[in-house]
Amino acid sequence: MGTRVPCQIDAIPKAVPGWFLSVPVPACTGQQTHLAVILWLPQDPKVSEDRAFNGFGTNFENCPEPIYGTQFLPRKFKIAVTVPGDNSVDLFTNDIGVVVITDEATGEVTGYNIVVGGGMGRTHRAEETFPRLADPLGYVDKDDIFHVIKAIVATQRDYGRRDDRRQARLKYLVNEWGIDRFR
Repeated sequence: MGTRVPCQIDAIPKAVPGWFLSVPVPACTGQQTHLAVILWLPQDPKVSEDRAFNGFGTNFENCPEPIYGTQFLPRKFKIAVTVPGDNSVDLFTNDIGVVVITDEATGEVTGYNIVVGGGMGRTHRAEETFPRLADPLGYVDKDDIFHVIKAIVATQRDYGRRDDRRQARLKYLVNEWGIDRFR
């Protein structure tokens, strides 16, 4: 999810390519075999390189879906990207929230603030389900954003609950572990 349209054009730093707000994160973490990815997403060498990188053990080797493997994520997974001063994506209610941080003098992207574990859904009369606002994970340098997103997705893939559909969102994992262990 990206910022609203029409958005405040002056709020988006000139150094941030327009497609960044919606394309690279899904391109890096989405299904590789999905036809739409192959046909329509820009073939950015940085995205392809980061997607193939397995230095942190996030990928399955020799698999057509290196991030997801034979099983997809336990439940839906929402990622929102915005710029400071624009919270039209409701950043703290998504599994991952990304805020683009720029150098005020040059407008160049310097990094990103990441929040994780949000979600507003709950099941009526089920006390074990609850809405939750995301917790700040920290600042990430611009060159490491895709590695961090992949690591978060892989953590949900590996530790997210599959036995109970109501508990399968990232917010329950972050709530159970706490933000310090999740980091």
